Amino acid sequence: MKFRIFFISISVLLFIFSAERVLFFYFQHSLFSQLPFWNILQAFLYGIRFDLSVIFLVNAPFFFLLFLPGPLLNFRFYRFFLWFLFWLVNLPCILVNVIDLEFYSFTHKRMTADIFDIRNDITHQLSQLLGNYWYLLVIFMLIIFLLLFVFHRFLPAGSVTANHTEKKQKILFETVTLIILMAVTFLFSRGGWQYKPIHPTHAYKIQPAQLGTLVLNSTFTLLHTLGQPAVQHTDYLPEKEVQKIVKKKFLSRFPVKNENVILIILEGISPGHKEYTPFLDSLEQHSLNFTNAFSSGTRSIEALPSLLAGIPDLMEESYVTSPYHLNKISGIGSILREEGYHTSFFHGGRNGTMLFDNFSDMCGIEHYYGMNEYSGSKNDFDGIWGIYDEPFLQFAAEKINGFSQPFFSAFFLLSSHQPYNLPEQYRQTLLPDKQPAYRAIRYSDLSLRNFFNRIKKQAWYANTIFIITADHSQFQEDPTYQTAHGIFRVPLLFYKPGYKWSDTISGTQIVQHKDVMVSILDYLGINPSNEKYPLNSFGVSVFDNTQEKFAITYGEGMYQWIQEPYSFLFTHESPSGLFNITADPLMKNNLLKKEKVKSEEMARKIKAYIQYYNNGLIRNLWDVEME
Repeated sequence: MKFRIFFISISVLLFIFSAERVLFFYFQHSLFSQLPFWNILQAFLYGIRFDLSVIFLVNAPFFFLLFLPGPLLNFRFYRFFLWFLFWLVNLPCILVNVIDLEFYSFTHKRMTADIFDIRNDITHQLSQLLGNYWYLLVIFMLIIFLLLFVFHRFLPAGSVTANHTEKKQKILFETVTLIILMAVTFLFSRGGWQYKPIHPTHAYKIQPAQLGTLVLNSTFTLLHTLGQPAVQHTDYLPEKEVQKIVKKKFLSRFPVKNENVILIILEGISPGHKEYTPFLDSLEQHSLNFTNAFSSGTRSIEALPSLLAGIPDLMEESYVTSPYHLNKISGIGSILREEGYHTSFFHGGRNGTMLFDNFSDMCGIEHYYGMNEYSGSKNDFDGIWGIYDEPFLQFAAEKINGFSQPFFSAFFLLSSHQPYNLPEQYRQTLLPDKQPAYRAIRYSDLSLRNFFNRIKKQAWYANTIFIITADHSQFQEDPTYQTAHGIFRVPLLFYKPGYKWSDTISGTQIVQHKDVMVSILDYLGINPSNEKYPLNSFGVSVFDNTQEKFAITYGEGMYQWIQEPYSFLFTHESPSGLFNITADPLMKNNLLKKEKVKSEEMARKIKAYIQYYNNGLIRNLWDVEME
């Protein structure tokens, strides 16, 4: 009977995990729509290894107690305790995979332990999440009914029996069985005989790389990242070689300008949303528009470290919530305050959400305006996240009119975030036949238009440079935006009223959020003191044609180095792919073996920056001294 319980439990759990992978494939089908059937089948089969790892790991206590020698299963209380333990450890694992059917669309990665960093925001959104994604709850309940049916059908209550004979041979047999079972459990939990236990990066052994997401299950990635250090000390290359690769000398070639700076961060917008952003598109015609711009992360909480301090997102946990969040950084607010700037940050959400207020403080920004500071009507609250974009931007316009000049202000919009609520006056008129996400994007664009219509009448407007980008991309059905590089693509433009940008500045260069701060400083002609405000070596000014332009990203154990025209993929252990994303935007043709010289060159660069990033976080020092 013990073996029957054991094998039925494993079989039904493996079936459920496989079924959840089928559902994940259905919900995220655009990720894999260009891939042949045999590649998909290979991912499903390879994923069984990860499923078994989770099943044996979380059920190890259940299996141990099930196979304890003796007649324990004869006792009703003991049987009840065993089944309680089974449900206790397995239901959360099943639920995590169900939640990630939709949650993946927002993060573009399987769920990791950093989900707990936004637990307060999730608590506030719980009612609307249940309302909008009720079908996930239905799926979860159906799985529970399936488990109940299987156990009732094949393991009827009271059918468990045990031999009361306490013979030494019986006890010896059961003891040996328990030892063997625990050895098997250990083996499956670590994913096999290999030297190191199975890791999320092993999912990317099969090609193409985007199949790794299908191979994994969300419980595996969540458990793997629980309690793990954010980064580990890295020794890919000799330290002098690292510093030679990353070292940059920042020197602005512009004359000093006392111009105002407004940084506008849109919520979840991709470059492919042009039909829904007519005002933003009209600005692009008069701006320095970067068509190869990339975010550093896939979540809102990952945007500010990159935009305000030039720190890319290269670990599982956001910098803001990581153990290194108190490290010394040179934020744009601190540097500009030294130059006499008034500094402020505006976000219409609840104060404390995503720790925006805390991190803006850390970057030296003096004044924070959130939902608590908003002085408008209570009806302007969207009921979920905060103040609608249009009234909050009007509030911001009123505030900055009273600021001393020069000033730096950052605005973080929110209305194009799920659940995409709109003010009452727009619900029936604004693109009523379109999906809620697209309607919300149009509303944010309209809010931006009305903001500019108001501020362009002010005297300070002509003396202001505007930088507009998005915190991360938004889901799109276009498969180009579902690739390893496409999920990081965002709009980015520099707009100065009446200003003619030099033709020597390429709009097609690779630009990333980490480059925004140094580009602002470069444009303003500011050279911060290296002793007081040392800049890290991640960012490159868009105005500097002497430096190598690149983007570096991370997600699900996979690093990516983007340098025109290539995307190079690298796990913690080895290169995974090289793609010419200009000629092959869907990343179907892996050039790793064909272009070995280019692969080795990019591997050396990405190793240097990973080592510089990790060891700099640990040492609390991103120095680039050659000695």
